[in-house]
Formats: sequence, structure tokens, C-alpha cells
Amino acid sequence: MPQQTTTEKKKRSIREVTSENNKKIFEGLNDIEGDSDEIKIILQAIRSQQIIHIKPESIIANENIRLEEIDIKSEAFQKLKASVEQQGLLQNLVVEFRQKSPHEYDLVCVSGHRRLKVLQELKYSNLVPVKIVHGSSKHLSLSENVIRKNLHFVEVANSYRTLVEEEGFNIERLSSFYERDRKTISYYLKIGQWPEDIKMTLLQNKELFTCNYVWKNLVKVKRSESDIRKILGAKISGKSKTLTTKKSTAKEIRRNKLGTYCNGKKYSDEQIRMIEDALKYLRLI
Repeated sequence: MPQQTTTEKKKRSIREVTSENNKKIFEGLNDIEGDSDEIKIILQAIRSQQIIHIKPESIIANENIRLEEIDIKSEAFQKLKASVEQQGLLQNLVVEFRQKSPHEYDLVCVSGHRRLKVLQELKYSNLVPVKIVHGSSKHLSLSENVIRKNLHFVEVANSYRTLVEEEGFNIERLSSFYERDRKTISYYLKIGQWPEDIKMTLLQNKELFTCNYVWKNLVKVKRSESDIRKILGAKISGKSKTLTTKKSTAKEIRRNKLGTYCNGKKYSDEQIRMIEDALKYLRLI
């Protein structure tokens, strides 16, 4: 019997985890109380993972997301607002079903808060497409972290990797859920697969290794892990050498200017030495 490769084992592991997660979600649905038509429709929507249409006023924002912090004056927001006003909401929201009693529940937005903000701004009254999920999956908590503005791209990459390896997500699902194109998602997943020492170097040198730099020089170009380490090391080393060179050059310039100044004043050798000693003490030359 042929031995399974690491990739095959990994794929099998992901499928098993996905199956187990789905089983837990469906078992959790048995705890949902109530037999109203609305509850029945919601249960069916969760099980089938189909898109249904509901009134936007019945959707509330996640308590960890502040809609007032969304920049409604930005060009991207205004374009989205115009699109929704003219064509309706084309991309579905993702909402989590949270039951409070047999007859009361909340539908909490977990993906698409910018679109939800647009709907609120427009006082939109037409039905909008949503996908309803049950709150037992890790992606519901991870989604709150991923959309934080100050999250480093390495941390986003690690979150996406966790969703793939532990929750059975694929590029298409990540792209839909987090509103990013598939190529961008694939770049994040590539970073997420890098060894921890490489990712730690990026995190510890945030100003030196910006997202644009990493995208252009390390992600879009096929490189081995050893090559990536060499590039990072060279850039860090180059920065140190540049600072040292600039510091030495500045001192040389001040020393030359001092010589010209002293010669013009016709100072004695002893006076020049005293001035030089004073400037050396101040580390200016």
C-alpha cells in the first residue's frame, strides 16, 4: 500500500475537521427552540447555507464593531453607496443567528459591516441577500480580528491560515466572506505558510517591511524560504550600514567646515585643539 504524502495527510485532516465542525453546527441547531415559520426558514437556511432575503432593519451590527468608525466620506464608501442606491445590494451579508428565547432572536452581522452601514445611511427598505450561520464556528470570532484596521498583514495571514487548516475554508469562501479578491487571499495564505522566524522578522521590523514591499519583493516573486531570509537579512543589514555611513559622512562634513572656519580666524594650534576636543565631547565630530 503506497505511503501517503504530507500533502495528502493534510488534505485529509482538513476534510475531517470540516466534517466535524459541520456536525457540531448541525447538532447545535437541535437546541434552537420554537416552531414558527421564521425559525423554520432560518434553520433551513443555516443547514443548506443558501442565500435568503430579509429586511435590513432586522440586522444588527456586531457589538465589537463600531459602525460610526467607518469613513463614510471615503471614495470607496461613496461608490458603494451609489451602487446600492442604483442596483440594490449585489453581495450578500453574513449574519449570525443568536436565539434569546423561543420567540426572540438576533441576526448579528459578522461580515459586510461597510455594506450594512450603507444600508443604514440610505434607510434602505428593500429585502437584502444574507447568509445565516450558527455561532459555533471559529470564523465568527476570527472575523472580528481580521477586519480591525490596525491588524498587521502577518496577523491577517495567520488568521486566514487557521480558517483553512482548522475550519475547512478555501480561497473562494475566504474571498466572499472577507470581501477580498481571490488573488489577494492567495497572497495572504502564502505568507501564512511561511516559517515563524520569517513572520516574526516582519512583525519586528514593521517600518522596514511594509505590506507593499513584502507583496512586491517576496510574495509575487517565487522565492525559497532561504532566499527570503537572505533578502530580509540584507535589508536589515543595509539599513544599519546606511545609518552608519550617513553618521560618518555628517561628522566628516562638520570636521572639514571646522578646519575652514579655524583657518579663516587664524586660530593657534592650541585653540583649534580645544575647539576640537569640545566638539568631540559633544560627539559632533
